[in-house]
Amino acid sequence: MGNLPNNIDFKKDKIAIDSNIIIDFCETGYEKIISKVFRKKVYFSTLILEEIGKYDLSIFNYDGINIKSEEEIEYFNDMNYKFSNKLSEQDTHLITICKFNGLCCASNEKDIRAICKEEDIKVLGTISILIEAIKIKLIDDSSAEKMLNHMKKSTMYLGEALYAETIRNFNSCFVETQKERGV
Repeated sequence: MGNLPNNIDFKKDKIAIDSNIIIDFCETGYEKIISKVFRKKVYFSTLILEEIGKYDLSIFNYDGINIKSEEEIEYFNDMNYKFSNKLSEQDTHLITICKFNGLCCASNEKDIRAICKEEDIKVLGTISILIEAIKIKLIDDSSAEKMLNHMKKSTMYLGEALYAETIRNFNSCFVETQKERGV
């Protein structure tokens, strides 16, 4: 599946969500999808909670996490210095809480995703969320495609090659789900 992770267990993994995921889903009216896909409690960096304060997060079972230990503070400061030209303070805070709390990182930002991979932090994005929604039968492939197109028009950048690969993955995931159901 190319850029799509296959190592996320949505039932077991603890996930911290970046603001861009919330914005993609809330600005397009699809926030209920992520609240159902993330069946467990989700986590937000306290800095990101400040950033997304205008959105109604009451549909989520969530906690805000802050940096606590000296080791976390040192890591955060080192990362802030090292990646000051690539990451915002909120981004570095998100990576830090994921690393020190064993959380997967849900983000669409290329730099966050690359650094998470370097730091052995599991990472996923909007596409993975939509694929999981197909797998658990919340939506079908055509609904996922409509949602993705809506997000592309309003909040999300997605290159044409990845877009085409994603649509193929939506279709094959839906067919696989149908086969499992005996349809």
